[in-house]
Amino acid sequence: MGALGRMLELLRGIGALIARGFTWIKATTWGQWLIFYLLTFLGGIIGKIFLLLGVTLVVNRWVTPELTPMIANHLLGMPPEWIDLLALTKIDQAITIVLSAIGIAMADRVFVRRKRNAWQQPL
Repeated sequence: MGALGRMLELLRGIGALIARGFTWIKATTWGQWLIFYLLTFLGGIIGKIFLLLGVTLVVNRWVTPELTPMIANHLLGMPPEWIDLLALTKIDQAITIVLSAIGIAMADRVFVRRKRNAWQQPL
């Protein structure tokens, strides 16, 4: 328990140091300015993360299952030795990863915009 105890003491000390640092930052004008701009910057990053997670979910749920059989149909006529080689080198997983990346890139380029006079027309 000696090493674990020392590690816990180190974590406790780091936690106290971080708490004192945050107290100092909140007390100064410069610190408040820094917190404001960091939170503003993090808001944009978090928004982009959620956008990419949503695009990834859509691609993995609907796009990749449609594209994978298209590639697999071309591989069905291969000799068994080639199929074994593809399985050993994990080319099938690589194809799935590449198709997912292509689907994400395609879905990321899709933008939905409303017309300027959309408020005048019923839904």
